[in-house]
Amino acid sequence: MSTRSSMTSSSSPPIGSDDGNIKRRSSSSRGGRLFLGAESSHMCSSSSSLSLGAFVLDQRRHNRAIVILSPREVLSSIHNDMTTRMIVEFVLCLAIFQFGLRGPSLVVLPMFMGGMMTMRNIPYQLTMAGDVLLDLTLNNEYLPKTDVIFPSDRLWLISLWIPLMTVLLLGSFLPLSPTRVHHGTITTTSSFVDSNNNNNNNNGPLSNAHAGSCVVLVGIGASELITQTTKFYVGRLRPNFYGMCGFDVSTLRCANGFEMEMESRMSFPSGHSSLSFAGSVCLVLFFLGRCGLGRTAVPTTRGRVVPMSSWWRRFAFVMSFSPLLISLWCATSRLVDNWHHPSDILAGSIVGTVSAFVSYHIWFPHVLSVHAGIPLSVISSAFYDDNCPSGDVGMTYLLGEKSLSLPTFDVA
Repeated sequence: MSTRSSMTSSSSPPIGSDDGNIKRRSSSSRGGRLFLGAESSHMCSSSSSLSLGAFVLDQRRHNRAIVILSPREVLSSIHNDMTTRMIVEFVLCLAIFQFGLRGPSLVVLPMFMGGMMTMRNIPYQLTMAGDVLLDLTLNNEYLPKTDVIFPSDRLWLISLWIPLMTVLLLGSFLPLSPTRVHHGTITTTSSFVDSNNNNNNNNGPLSNAHAGSCVVLVGIGASELITQTTKFYVGRLRPNFYGMCGFDVSTLRCANGFEMEMESRMSFPSGHSSLSFAGSVCLVLFFLGRCGLGRTAVPTTRGRVVPMSSWWRRFAFVMSFSPLLISLWCATSRLVDNWHHPSDILAGSIVGTVSAFVSYHIWFPHVLSVHAGIPLSVISSAFYDDNCPSGDVGMTYLLGEKSLSLPTFDVA
């Protein structure tokens, strides 16, 4: 598809000039998807030729720092931008999260498994001399839950509370904004006042924080639902099975009670691995989206486009994966604590990663998009052109994973 190249503005410095030290590069060289072309069935009229003026930074008016929103602006967004749809969606996300935690034991187990998990036979062998031989792979030392490296409170801290608070704070005080096309001019939208001095209540701190929190809640809820249901169905014995259930060689039965015996039969997959990876992968994707791997400038709700240098992009890209170190530590600690087999940890890590990946892409575009890190709800409402017969360009993005690309810049 050809792209429209008439991007000039009388208010902007010439392309390639020293003012702003910014050069225009062909969007096709970066894989950009500029969705306004003469051959498209949804093309806009010639009067919709794109203006570059809103993107060429005048260093006399803009510095390179992203301005953090004030608490007053965040509270203003909560007061003005809250909608019934947003409240209902957040309540549904909380419901999915709670169902993932409690649904397997309260709903799935009694309704679909007859109220009883899979009960494997206890492995032992009686010799002719009357001795009892045990499976050594299940006879490792038993550590109580309170003595393991990651007890429940620490697990929930790194898996839920840290990711949730991070996306809430970043989404609230450093929200990203898409661009919009209006009367042939590309600008950034603002949740407070847009380019036409109209309120745009689909963008801003509340929308960004809402989408990020829903990603974490749904990702963890889905991960827990799959993990706990699979535990009940498989019923694999833990590496510390004999010690945890209190296996008595004289009676050949578990002596520590029904609850501990059930716990000793829930090895596959690892709940610590799935939960920690669900939270950390949500955070990694959130960071990668904000890095903007598919763009070289960051649009903010201040109506500014802040250039990103190559060294900063590389540094931010590497640091975005740092949460995985904590989840990897948490997952491998289950081997040290003798609570899981290696395959349990691998399976749990995959469940958590996939759950977070799916959840993220319900609310955000993929991380290589030029609009990565910006909620899909904001994108779909921000893109339009009065001269375009197709109306909402954002809907085209949602349907075809194509979007009106930000012009690609190199910062000299």
